[in-house]
Amino acid sequence: MAAPDLLGLAETAEMLGVERQRIGRWRRLGVVLPDGRRVPFPEPIAELRATPVWRGSTIRALRDQLRSARET
Repeated sequence: MAAPDLLGLAETAEMLGVERQRIGRWRRLGVVLPDGRRVPFPEPIAELRATPVWRGSTIRALRDQLRSARET
């Protein structure tokens, strides 16, 4: 059985190449892209006492959007 594609705060920060504190800021204020646009940070699918939880596919899509915006 394959492991679920779930990410906590630490894994999300690592995948996006930022500190965990930045994820908290992005959740409150949104992510500012290099062109100045602000996009909302994805909502977690669950909030555990230890960490919010996101689907890996959701965070990978945000990572790809950030990379694409940096390249333009």
